[in-house]
Amino acid sequence: MVAKYARVSTAEQLDGFGLEDQNRISDGWLARHPEATVYDEYVDEAASGALESRPEMDRLVLDARLRRFNRILVPAVDRIGRTARAAYQWAWDMADLGAHFLSVSEDIDTSTESGWSRFMRHVTLSEMEWRRIRSTSAPGGASKRAPTAARAWPGTATPAESRTSTRRRSRVPSGPNWQSS
Repeated sequence: MVAKYARVSTAEQLDGFGLEDQNRISDGWLARHPEATVYDEYVDEAASGALESRPEMDRLVLDARLRRFNRILVPAVDRIGRTARAAYQWAWDMADLGAHFLSVSEDIDTSTESGWSRFMRHVTLSEMEWRRIRSTSAPGGASKRAPTAARAWPGTATPAESRTSTRRRSRVPSGPNWQSS
């Protein structure tokens, strides 16, 4: 059973490229995998990938807790989130519930060890891209929030964030799907 997730960051992306392209990509995967059944579709409209909580993502989490599906289909890794720390934590939480990611564009399946490795690499690259976009889209082309030394690496928390964070985990999920071949 598959949960289909899509997200666009701005209202301008609701028409045209954003959701239509994401649906085309995910629907293409579903057409190539007729054995997959979609439980439900979750679409966050005009929701930043930097947010750790989004209405449809929160609904998806509730359904995952009820074990309504075991895979989350996304058109691309950056739809999950743009900050590495939040994306990793969310992916680990979903894996703990038995739901793994299928990212069509990057051909990632986090139910495998190699899929987790690729997922982590793509999430890091996604955050780097997000930081670049953020820094060049500020007035005058320079970010008012330039990265500090503590943020030199994607996903690194500032000392204040580290002290106040209650949801940290530094592990890779294990279980029957993680056995070496």
